[in-house]
Amino acid sequence: CIVFQWRRDETDDFDILVEVLKFDPDDFPSGGPAQPVEPPYFIRFYLEEINERWPDIAHDPYSGNVTVVYTREVIEGNLFRTYYQDLVRNPETGYLRTGGHGGLCQKTDHNGFWPRIDIGRVTLFGYPTQSMVGIAYTGRQDDMADVFINYWPAAQGEDPNHSYNVKIEDEPFADHHAGIVSVDIGPRGTDLAALVFMQAHDLGWAYPYVTMVHSRSGDFYHLEEGFGDYAYLSYPSIAIHDTNGWPYRASVSFFAGNGAPEDYWYPFARQVRIDSPTQVALGEPTLISETVHGSWDYGEVANHDFGVNTSVSYTHLRAHETSLHLVCRLLLEK
Repeated sequence: CIVFQWRRDETDDFDILVEVLKFDPDDFPSGGPAQPVEPPYFIRFYLEEINERWPDIAHDPYSGNVTVVYTREVIEGNLFRTYYQDLVRNPETGYLRTGGHGGLCQKTDHNGFWPRIDIGRVTLFGYPTQSMVGIAYTGRQDDMADVFINYWPAAQGEDPNHSYNVKIEDEPFADHHAGIVSVDIGPRGTDLAALVFMQAHDLGWAYPYVTMVHSRSGDFYHLEEGFGDYAYLSYPSIAIHDTNGWPYRASVSFFAGNGAPEDYWYPFARQVRIDSPTQVALGEPTLISETVHGSWDYGEVANHDFGVNTSVSYTHLRAHETSLHLVCRLLLEK
């Protein structure tokens, strides 16, 4: 499943479109891309004359269902809300359709932007281990941006309207902006989730950094150490990718720069080793390429994922992986 924002032409409002493709696992040769075994079909979410933006998608490896999250511009330029929609698998045909829960997935006392979602078995900030849906997003109220996570059990069909909504605050910087968050729930057996986000260290966004927090301890880790001239970090993504017990490993990808407006930003990766619920070790930053130059925005850094690792196969498509993330992932998997 691939999700993206879409419009017919420049006069149309943006809608959310999910493209569903079916592949035969035996058709993935090492020499080239596979072709879908059936024509793709599309599922559309929209309200007329309302913009829907910044979507993300996650596969539930336990039910086979899919959940989409996105931001709806309820009042143009003024009121933004984060929504979700379940896509339920038809047991006879295997096709996905809208169904199950859907609707608002944030508190209504702030705006919500750029949601990111993941699903898996995990302990999330004190809630017992089970299949969980975690939706992280940037909330804004009274000219202050903060990071939130909204989560609820997936396996028991609880109403997301009675979910848990937690503001993620790094206390020394609680009065400064934070946002552009990425969330990953680790593969089966890790019982671990982690968030990374941009954290301002001053009253504006002039000095952005990347901060990580994981769900078992709630401790914060600042990833700007060890970069030298590349001191300002932005637009992070995280993936947890070990299932063999402590220590677990994760990788974080992001852009880094020296803060000068005229300078380039460079793509970096950094391995994180989680030794215990309270101990984290940061690997050395790895510059992916010195030749990737030019303009960019947050839309070019969406997500990367190592997949849900089972005994037989990968069951989670890397729906957001770009060629840049592919290089990053292959380097870290070596």
